Amino acid sequence: MTTNRCCVAPRRIVHSLLLGTTVSFFATDHVLAQVSWSGRLSQLTKPPVSAGFAMAATDDGVVLLFGGVNTAGALSNQTWIYSPTTQTWAQALPPASPTARQGHAMTYDPINNYIVLFGGRGGAGGNVVMNDTWVFSLSNFSWSQMTITGATPLPTVDHNMVFDRSLGRVLVFGGFQNIFNGGLLGQGMSLLVNPSTPLTGLWVSGAAIPQPAGRVRHAMCYDRVRGRTIMFGGEIPSPSVLAPTNQLFEFDALGAGGIGVWSLVVPAGPAILPTSGPEMTYDAARGLTVIFGNRNAPTSAPTMEYDGTAITSRVPVPSLRPVGHGFVYDAASRRCVFYGGDVANETREYAPVPTSLARRFGGTTFGTGAFCTFSTNRLPDLGTQNGREWQLGTTANVRVANLPPQLEAAFLMSAFNEAVPPIAVPGAPGCFQLITNGVQTFPMIQTQGNPEFLVPITIPNSPGFLGFPFFLQCLVTDANSARGFAVSNALEVRAGGS
Repeated sequence: MTTNRCCVAPRRIVHSLLLGTTVSFFATDHVLAQVSWSGRLSQLTKPPVSAGFAMAATDDGVVLLFGGVNTAGALSNQTWIYSPTTQTWAQALPPASPTARQGHAMTYDPINNYIVLFGGRGGAGGNVVMNDTWVFSLSNFSWSQMTITGATPLPTVDHNMVFDRSLGRVLVFGGFQNIFNGGLLGQGMSLLVNPSTPLTGLWVSGAAIPQPAGRVRHAMCYDRVRGRTIMFGGEIPSPSVLAPTNQLFEFDALGAGGIGVWSLVVPAGPAILPTSGPEMTYDAARGLTVIFGNRNAPTSAPTMEYDGTAITSRVPVPSLRPVGHGFVYDAASRRCVFYGGDVANETREYAPVPTSLARRFGGTTFGTGAFCTFSTNRLPDLGTQNGREWQLGTTANVRVANLPPQLEAAFLMSAFNEAVPPIAVPGAPGCFQLITNGVQTFPMIQTQGNPEFLVPITIPNSPGFLGFPFFLQCLVTDANSARGFAVSNALEVRAGGS
């Protein structure tokens, strides 16, 4: 049975589709117990016990780990790939690799679809600090050394690196320079990639104002919603020795006319302990920066979340105080992935319980059949449009696209159940109601002539809505068509923890 969503029918059919029990939404107190750490994942194959490695995650489900040093002091040049979908590790065996090292940094470049690696220390005795730049291609899973034009950066170790999407460049800040425990890098660098030859790049010293003090063993990530690079913790001179700090900085790459501006932020919420060796990643689905780890923690390392204004303290990982660990966000599974430094080689995941869901169903073919078109030969297409995907206490946007230039009316209908099998609409051959049992319509926002509109839906911060499914379908009438109206595909959504 074809379930293409379209029909011509009298207004009585519109009326029949809109009948039913109303879905009630109401505000409740804020709920915090909606995220958790998984237990140790049982994995027969995984990277060896090590610290000082680097991890990075792509936008489509690849988590990469490279290098590190084991408990006997042996350096590694192994490349490992983690699949959050299957929760498995596999060692990659590329024909060439960077030399064995620790204290390097990696980040994902979405423009060129490769992971960039810079610096670290290795060589004889493990104390040779490096300044080479490598990229791992996601198209053929191979390493290539980048050719750097102009002056090469100073050798750097224990720095951090992030891809600033507003600037379109890799940013590096901090680290020891030249020799292990040598001078601190107090000026950022950015990597300019030649678009015609992506394996050729130029490192440029940052001119941002004011520059934070040099530091090592700090954390960095990029907030996609606010367009800011976040930097937290690490060790800074105090005054002549290195001491942990709780400083939190934000970098606006487009501020001050494009020069870039660093700002020291004092977030609301509980006091933050001075932190050495934290890891930090940006949860794009929830719009939050997640911070984990503190080598100075007496027992379990804290887990914190930063929303751009305030810090929220979350549950710690039981009996886990990692040193030299990795912590990245996988956009495909919407989970933060931890791999544990020199305490243990265990893998854990941090995510809302459950994670959010947005599932389209009801067919994929538009504009077929005499009863399946507007006057402009279109059908409404229902999907989601929001960086924060269906989390408790947030507002998500439903997007209805592929609309005619003028609309007589449009209704977004919600219900508690999917219609299985789809319900044929009387008098409208080929048109099916895909949701059932209680229907409510929502207001819409549309710009005249815009082929889409957005419907903002606020999800209450209530435990009762956590993981609870509801279903959406859109009905649109065409003011310039005698055909009547069409209905869209359908959408199942479930809210994850905030």
